[in-house]
Amino acid sequence: MRTRLDSWMHRTNDPLLKGPVPVPPGAKVNPMDGTSPTEPVIGF
Repeated sequence: MRTRLDSWMHRTNDPLLKGPVPVPPGAKVNPMDGTSPTEPVIGF
């Protein structure tokens, strides 16, 4: 499965291959160490 994902990411030029995607200004995200999507969000 990992090989298929890696191959697909390269074929589609996935931006994650270049590293983390930055959070856009004004976005609200869940904490990286969160355990549930219902936890309070962090604003950027």
